[in-house]
Amino acid sequence: MSDYLEEQENEIEALKSIYPDEFKDEVTLKITYTDSYPDELPEFTVIVPDDSTLSKDEKAQLKQAVQQTAEESLGMVMVFSMTSMLKDTLDDILIRKKEAEEQAIQAKRDKELEAEQAKFIGTRTSKETFMVWKQKFDAEMAEKGGQRAAVAKKNKLTAPA
Repeated sequence: MSDYLEEQENEIEALKSIYPDEFKDEVTLKITYTDSYPDELPEFTVIVPDDSTLSKDEKAQLKQAVQQTAEESLGMVMVFSMTSMLKDTLDDILIRKKEAEEQAIQAKRDKELEAEQAKFIGTRTSKETFMVWKQKFDAEMAEKGGQRAAVAKKNKLTAPA
């Protein structure tokens, strides 16, 4: 039993020197050593603050990663491995979140730029579509020209006789 206690004390001392307050505000890994640790898993809890931006799935992912690492390390000291896995998994999650935010911002910028550039691009046309438009335009101008001529004749000043 004293071998277990000595291993536990050595591991705690090593962890304190490596992680004095590594990710205090992000996540806490609470470990409770069992009497026969490391031959059995320690009791652990991954504590995430209420104001965290982590989703329920991401919190579960953290716990699963730590659990898997602990199970793989059974029989040897494992808290350092569990802590490292927690840190690495948290870093991966935060990097993915940051990349997703940056992609959303870039997509918004691209959309705004595209809308701005669309103002400078007219309707694309071909010879056929231009000819159809020109015929309508010419007909409209002829109609308006006839109306103008009638109005001009009506409003024409006549010379006194």
